[in-house]
Amino acid sequence: MGLSETALRELGEVTYWGVFTTDADLIITGWNRWLEMHSSLSAEHVVGRNLLEVFPAVAERRIERFYRQALEGKMVVLSQRLHKYVIPLPSSLPDDDEPLMQQSGHIAPLMSEGRIIGTLTLVEDVSDRVVYERELRARAMEQQAIAALSQEALSGEPTEALFRNAVLEATRILELDYCRIVELSGKNCPPAIVVQSDSPQPAQTSELGSDASLLFQRILASDEPVLLPGSSGDFDVAIPPELEGRGLQSGIEIPLRAGAHFQGSLGAYRSSPRRFSADHVRFLQSVVNVLGMASQRRYLESELRQHVSQLADADRRKNDFLAMLAHELRNPLAPIRHAVALLGFTDLEEAASIEARQIIDRQVEHLVRLVDDLLDVARILRGRVELRREPVELAHVVNRAVETSRPLISSHRHKLSISLPPETLWVNGDAVRLAQVVSNLLNNSAKYTEPGGEIRLATERRGSEAVIRVRDNGVGIDPRFLPHVFDAFIQADRSIARSEGGLGIGLTLVRSLVELHDGRVSAASEGIGKGSEFAVELPLLSAAPTREKLEFAPSTSRPLRILVVDDHAGSAKLLSKLLSKFWGHEVEVAHDGHAALEVAERFHPELVLLDIGLPGLSGLEVAERLRQLPATQEAMLVALTGYGQLEDRDRSRQAGFDEHLVKPASVNDLQRLFAHAKLK
Repeated sequence: MGLSETALRELGEVTYWGVFTTDADLIITGWNRWLEMHSSLSAEHVVGRNLLEVFPAVAERRIERFYRQALEGKMVVLSQRLHKYVIPLPSSLPDDDEPLMQQSGHIAPLMSEGRIIGTLTLVEDVSDRVVYERELRARAMEQQAIAALSQEALSGEPTEALFRNAVLEATRILELDYCRIVELSGKNCPPAIVVQSDSPQPAQTSELGSDASLLFQRILASDEPVLLPGSSGDFDVAIPPELEGRGLQSGIEIPLRAGAHFQGSLGAYRSSPRRFSADHVRFLQSVVNVLGMASQRRYLESELRQHVSQLADADRRKNDFLAMLAHELRNPLAPIRHAVALLGFTDLEEAASIEARQIIDRQVEHLVRLVDDLLDVARILRGRVELRREPVELAHVVNRAVETSRPLISSHRHKLSISLPPETLWVNGDAVRLAQVVSNLLNNSAKYTEPGGEIRLATERRGSEAVIRVRDNGVGIDPRFLPHVFDAFIQADRSIARSEGGLGIGLTLVRSLVELHDGRVSAASEGIGKGSEFAVELPLLSAAPTREKLEFAPSTSRPLRILVVDDHAGSAKLLSKLLSKFWGHEVEVAHDGHAALEVAERFHPELVLLDIGLPGLSGLEVAERLRQLPATQEAMLVALTGYGQLEDRDRSRQAGFDEHLVKPASVNDLQRLFAHAKLK
């Protein structure tokens, strides 16, 4: 006989196991309270019935043989890992797809007085363990999938293939009915690349529908996963219309980002209203993180390729510019050398001597212009250009520019026509810099127009702006080059200009100087051989300025005591002769700072032309000491140096200099100094 009902009940009170017994014919003889609580069967319902009748699946799963083995005296353990050998207790919800409880069991022979009288079965609830192991397997599958996708993302494979694999992995692991990735190619929804779990190839579409736009707007607004109806939560976003007809009832959209940029979303959908757990969301978030990393890599690679291309182009332009610079510097040096050699002949005729000096003067002026342009570009690129703005009459600017460019225009036999408005136009600007703008445009037209061509310079009022136009009938501009015509160190391949040279920075200076005057400059051309036109637009002053009458003190004709300080002996000697023999001044020369101080105490100079880069004491230190000497406290100190940057001028002013001239100084600059020195 089996265990008594009382014994089974007591065993059920002290254990978390289910216990039931059978006799030798597998008739159930005992059923404890645990089994009554965890199944739909009461003891009254099962006791006295055959095990195979109560549990038909026992026979179907061939567990009956284990009971036969128990009746033969063997102990049998049924593991939850061998699902086909687990005793399936009837569930309290028999219509569920899955039982609420997973069991494992032990079947043992039931002994009485040394003989087997039946079986004893212990049933354990291992639901938590099964769920835990199931979750472990799911996490392992997810980690493997993420690792594989990450490896693929780093391998440089096409992004569409990565998206396709991500969709398939998400569908497999989460048992989805439909999954897709939408990658937007612009700020708005369409057009887009769509990768779907039920399509072998990515598709490009521009029809995502208004509801899809609403969905993406919701994702952008929340920056978090969006759950659709039937998932979890209550949202007003419906299943996108392009997914209708698929029988989908629940879904979730995870935002896809490349860095800080919204790129689209990953959508996971089911045909039943099943909940997406936090683990599901974390897995999908990990997937989109990998996809975002791949998109970011693709974006950075594109940026890197573009940057490398720009660096290569800049390097090419730098090499071209250096070659051009060497060419342009050598060009004037050749005639200077020849002229110097010619002046070495003692029997040289006066006319030839004058011509040689004129050649040297023109070529030195050309070198100075090249160096000045280079320094101007350097100042502009560093934001160090200092404008001396004042009310300027535009006609004065035009006349000054024409005067500067007239020699080049005349040498090409160009016909220059000038048109000025009847009214006086005033702008707030730097007269010298504005004249440089117009002169550069005239020079550009002169260089790129065949000899005998026409150049038209016109100034007019247009509303509250003044417009200066320079038009020619020259070689024109290639449409491909037109967008880059104002870029630094770029020169179009217009062969007639090569004899005139240039560093390709004249138009860059024009644009920069115009913009510093709050204006605009543009270029236009109908193409090669059809000429070009440049237009400068500047804001006009609302009213003509009131001009004060300037009074100048009369100058004297007496000679000055001038001290020239320069460590370059040849340069100092020539300047000294020019000052003494041509202008009649009394001149002393020193070649270093200490000598300059000694000569100054003895000579009492009224004007000191002082180089800054001296051996021993620098010119700045010499200037500070000269200001402390009684003999030179009131003298006019002029820095005559090759340093011409804004910070160089600031340092010279702080050291006590009155003026700052950049080598080589012009005759006009020197004459201006004489007048100021005499007035002190």
